[in-house]
Amino acid sequence: MSTQIGSASHPGGIEASRTAPIAKFKKLTFPSDARRYNGHDASTTYAELMKSNSDLA
Repeated sequence: MSTQIGSASHPGGIEASRTAPIAKFKKLTFPSDARRYNGHDASTTYAELMKSNSDLA
């Protein structure tokens, strides 16, 4: 399942405000087996995140 980060589809949403921080994040490097925890889903690794998120792939 492919996911995305955030949404600009709400009233007043600006796509550039959503994509600029994503571009910065993509320049960072993390160990592929480093765990990533968030408040929405189960934890994953950064390698899994980069493959499963269409904004990061």
